[in-house]
Parts: sequence; C-alpha cells; structure tokens
Amino acid sequence: MKKTIAIISGLIGLVLTVGVVMAAPGDPVPPGSITPPGPAGAGCGGIGVAFDGTTIWYTCADEAKIRKTDLAAADLGFIDTAEGVTPVSVDAIAWDPNEGKIWGGELIDTDGVGGNDTCRIYSIDPVSGAATTRFSRTDTGCTFNYFDGLTVDSVTDTLYYSPDVQKLIRHLDKLGAEVSPAIDFETLTSVPADKCPGTEPFPDTDPVAGCNNSGLAIGLDGTLFAGTDGEGKIILVDPVVPAFLSEFTAVSGRDEDLECGPVIEGKETILSRDFFFPGRIDVLEVPEGTCVSPAVDTRRMTGGGTIPAGAANSGDLEGKHGFELHCDAAELPNRLEVNWGKGNKFHLESLTSAICLDTALDEEQPVAGFDTYKGTGTGRLNGLSGATAEWKFTDDGEPGVDDHAFIKITDGVNTYTFSGNLKNGNQQAHPQ
Repeated sequence: MKKTIAIISGLIGLVLTVGVVMAAPGDPVPPGSITPPGPAGAGCGGIGVAFDGTTIWYTCADEAKIRKTDLAAADLGFIDTAEGVTPVSVDAIAWDPNEGKIWGGELIDTDGVGGNDTCRIYSIDPVSGAATTRFSRTDTGCTFNYFDGLTVDSVTDTLYYSPDVQKLIRHLDKLGAEVSPAIDFETLTSVPADKCPGTEPFPDTDPVAGCNNSGLAIGLDGTLFAGTDGEGKIILVDPVVPAFLSEFTAVSGRDEDLECGPVIEGKETILSRDFFFPGRIDVLEVPEGTCVSPAVDTRRMTGGGTIPAGAANSGDLEGKHGFELHCDAAELPNRLEVNWGKGNKFHLESLTSAICLDTALDEEQPVAGFDTYKGTGTGRLNGLSGATAEWKFTDDGEPGVDDHAFIKITDGVNTYTFSGNLKNGNQQAHPQ
C-alpha cells in the first residue's frame, strides 16, 4: 500500500493470559512493570528491550550479553554476544521477524585515541549470540556513552536509527544508507509549544526548542513511537510526512529503549525500558492498531480467480487459482489450488516461505500493511507429491481487475507458468 498511518481494525499478536485488564492507552497493563534479573541476580542499568513473539530480550549497560525474560520477570538465561572472538556489548536492540535476528547498536572507539567515535550496528543470532557487523556510521551522538535509538520496520524492511541525545531520527536501509531525509524530532516537538522544556538536544546550536530522542519502536501500521531523553515522554510520529501525531504518555525515570510488545487480554502494548537501576520494563497499553508487534504476524491474503490465456502461460492455457495464505508460514491454514488444461491440478501441502511486502500499490480497504505476497511451497501435482511452486500475488484495490498473479509449478521434469492480471476474481490482503 501507499505508506500511510491508519488504524488497523483488528488485533494482531500474541495473546498472553493474565488478569482482567481495565485500562486506557498510556496506562500500565498487568503486570504493569517488571524488573528482570541482572548480572548479580538483581537488576541492572537498563538499555535495550526487544520482543520476538514469545520472549522479552533485554540488555544491561556495558555487558556483552543479551538476556531473556517474560512478563513474570523470570530469569530465562542469556546469550553471550561476540563477533568472532571479539565481545559485542549492544545497547538498544530490536527484533527483526524478516531475518529472525536481533539488531543492536554499540558505540565504539575505532581510532584508539580514547572515547567513542562510531555507531556500529549488528544483527545477532538469537541462538548462538554470533554478531555480524551490518554497517557503521559517525553521526553526531556516536561519541557519547550509549546507543539508544533503533527499531526495525518489518513492512519496508528498513531501520529507524538515532544515537543518544539527538534531534534527528534517520531512516536507513540495512546497509546503513539513508532512505529518506532525516526526521527533525526537535522541530516536530517544538510546536505549538516545547514538549520538553527541561532538556535540549546536544549539541544544541539552533533556536528551536523541542525534544531529543531516546528509544524508538514501530508497529506494522507504520506509527513511530519516539521516547524523549530525560523527559520520560513517548511521542507518536508519522515518519512518512513526517508529522507530530500526539504526546502518547509519560513514564517515570528515563525511557531508554522501546519495542512493540505482546497483546495482553486483547490490548496491544509497548515495552519501555528504564535506564536507571534496577532497569525496569514498563508494559503500557497503546491505541489500537498503532503498535502491532511484527514479531507475531497473522496478516494473510485470500482470493483467486482466472489468469487469462496468453503467451506468458504454459501452452497459452488459462489458469485458475484459489488460496488462503498467511504472511507467517507457521500460521495456519495455508491453502493454494491451481487448475489448468484438461484436469491438471496443483494442491499445496506445505508452505515453506512467505514474504509480505508494502509497495507502491494500494490495497485500499481494509488497510492491511501490505499489498504483495511472495511465497514458495511443496505439494501434489496431478496427485503426486514432490512438486514445488512459487508465486507472487498482488492486491491493487477493488474490484480486482488490477490484481496480478504469477505462479510457477515444477515437478523436476515439467514446468508450468501462469502470469497476468485477473480476468475475474479478486486477491485481498487482510490485516489478520
């Protein structure tokens, strides 16, 4: 779809069984806050927080580990983080469901003269702890003590990034290149009045009076949550326009990192990590649709129709298909049927990969956060198992005449291909 901020009707995420929730956006939801264990069993200086759909990950200041907990603040262990034999001590972290990795930022000294000079961004294997440098930058703020602004936009497969105590939030690709002009967070939070009168970005060389950023999170609908260094306020931002949307809530202490969290009794949440010892994690309700965690993706595409006969099709034959496919291959059910010619038929048995993309197309209503589905799978071709298929389906709004389907099926000997806009039928993206 064209990237817009919208309220997604429906709830996506992991529903955790806790007590009855009576809350409003910005309020704590059970358990309210947790204090996960630190190196000595107590808490620690809190930096990063991430959520992978099951586990809450967190970092402690100056420790080459990423620790694991849950809503009961249980000690679920940790992974030691290193690139080769070199320990890596990341600060802000974020879960990437597209890669199944944790992203993290670290400030390092590369010239050996003392003091940090570089922001280094890693992806980290959540099983082994193996870190891979993805890119390094030398923006203002990379000379400070901790890196506290990083989130993964899984819909566009990009990052939002902001070193400590900075006015700018940068939109980067995964190689570290800027995708769009930086968001001037200080200016957005300066009108009609300064939202953060007690603090200013450093160095502050302009007459604008607004907030500096500390902590970032983004959900599937594209709303960006931005913390405020030293103020405890969490601001909602449209990162595309860009525009200030609202002052969402405030937390006590000093919010250092943010992440869209689990759904608790039907309430979407955001996790806010406090910097000060013992490094608690606040669990806060968010407005419906604004912080749908990409960690648990129940989006899907359904539909089908007729792919007209033509040169792009095997034997110039017309193909007919019907399907229900989830963006998360582990979500069920997943079905695909393709029919062509005199009794030829493919039946999907297993979905092996799925990618849902947000492109320049517009799925219109309902707003689903994606308009293109790419997948692969295995199944039966004319009753015999072992065939493979790949496909790409698009939803370009109603009534479906602009929706496109590409399907390729092979049994290792014969290959059948169908491609074209639908002659009849419809392919519909759904937010859940």
